Amino acid sequence: MATRQRPSFYSHLHPPTLPAREARFRYTFGLGGVSIGLFIILGITGALELFYYIPSLEQANSSLQLINLFVPYGQFVRSLHYWSAQALVVTTILHLLRVALTGAYKPPRSFNWLLGLILLVLVMLFDFTGYALRWDEDIAWALMVATNLLKTVPVFGSGLYGLVVGGVEIGRATIVRLYGWHVFGLSIPALFFVGWHVFRVRRDGGISRLTSRPKGSPTISRVELVQREVTGALVAAILLLFITLLFPP
Repeated sequence: MATRQRPSFYSHLHPPTLPAREARFRYTFGLGGVSIGLFIILGITGALELFYYIPSLEQANSSLQLINLFVPYGQFVRSLHYWSAQALVVTTILHLLRVALTGAYKPPRSFNWLLGLILLVLVMLFDFTGYALRWDEDIAWALMVATNLLKTVPVFGSGLYGLVVGGVEIGRATIVRLYGWHVFGLSIPALFFVGWHVFRVRRDGGISRLTSRPKGSPTISRVELVQREVTGALVAAILLLFITLLFPP
């Protein structure tokens, strides 16, 4: 007698069956899964850049030029990291917008909606600190404006400014602080909240659905949904590679 194949770990992220209406691509556009995929790509490419990037006042920008010009596949890795970061900002915002428009933020998913908002803030901070690590003339004004905004925070403003800048003004310690925040200070909370967010999606029943459904409504299996997600991920990866190769940062 043939043994029944057990679902994979990835399959366990979804309920055994899902309503066909909510499982359509036009309902979610796969934005949540694409965002997770981009987050993984950012982690891998960022780890590779750590081998060559030097967070110092004199060598930060020159080490980026080293990656671009002399490291094998360095420009490709940096370009992939850059465009993945920009795409993640877009997909995260669109994902939250889709959740709001479809009412998927309502109970029992209201807590996960808050986790999503926290992740949006972390993504924006990731993008800014990564942008500042270029340490060239283009980031000088943006860095000064953004850090000075911290001073306007009541009570804690001066402390936050010093925590981010590393002193009373932008200087030699700032690049090290930004590097630390980008690599550790934001990465560790992001990993925690991403894992919690994915766990809550599964615990809350997967894709949000109508509370009252007529009997006999069409459904699909999680195997079919996984196949759709894999196809969507491949298409998104091909598009990302196309942009990476044609438009270096």
